[in-house]
Amino acid sequence: MAEKKSSQAQQPAVRNLAAGDVLFREGEVGDFAYQVVKGKIEVCKFNGDEYVTLSILEKGALFGEMALIDKQPRSAMARATEETTVKEIDQNALLGYLKNSPQTAFNMMQQLASYARNANEKLSVDAFQSEGDTDLSANENNELSKEDLQIK
Repeated sequence: MAEKKSSQAQQPAVRNLAAGDVLFREGEVGDFAYQVVKGKIEVCKFNGDEYVTLSILEKGALFGEMALIDKQPRSAMARATEETTVKEIDQNALLGYLKNSPQTAFNMMQQLASYARNANEKLSVDAFQSEGDTDLSANENNELSKEDLQIK
């Protein structure tokens, strides 16, 4: 009977989400990674003004694993964009997947590297746009005076 309990404990829980349901929020502690069984998950981050979509995940995608790896709060929010089913993956299950499948481990490393590259690219683009936006906003609301129009 104890064996049944341990095998049941290893069965991943499945969560069903309606469109718009939030699976986890930025800043929360994460005890699970998730895999999309069906539907779509939007991963987004609040930038102070609005939510910015970082990615849309579909069937088979693994996400939320960073919280299991580094024990830090969630770095983004995940919500369903349509009826979605996800499978919970705890740290032991994740370690088991990685131990038994070098390809899964490599895929995860590729995904984590992709997160870092995308974040760096986004920061570079935002920084460049901010510099340009600052110049535009400084001149945008000011009308040219007669002195500005004179050629020196």
